[in-house]
Amino acid sequence: MLEIVTTFLRKYELACIKDDIASAASAFAENFFYSDGTTARMLPQAAISAASAQRRAAMEKGGFGPSRLQQIDVFPLDARYAWAATVWSSTPDARSGERQPLLLRATYLVEVREADVRIVAYLSHTNFAEALAKATEKTE
Repeated sequence: MLEIVTTFLRKYELACIKDDIASAASAFAENFFYSDGTTARMLPQAAISAASAQRRAAMEKGGFGPSRLQQIDVFPLDARYAWAATVWSSTPDARSGERQPLLLRATYLVEVREADVRIVAYLSHTNFAEALAKATEKTE
């Protein structure tokens, strides 16, 4: 299970890096649970497509490249489910000066059914808007 979930998340990462929104969205169940600390709700798979495009545009505007998986910790729950705690890192581009990478933490509940692997719950531990604003603020 560890290898299956890690490989699945690496494929998801690659789809995100390539800005392949359709492939990235297909990593999620048709309907999945989402929580970011301010809300908790069920969302359709299409919601991840819209959010991914908006996030990518905001990161580019803020001077950051695509996010890459810096860390994956997989915790099997049973033969069908695993938690995957992740840290995503986005490096500032050359025009951004000497800023630190933007770190985003998320945990996924991943369902493994034979060859079909899907994210059924997505818990964002970092408020993206606040983290991006902090990372892009000017220091005097």
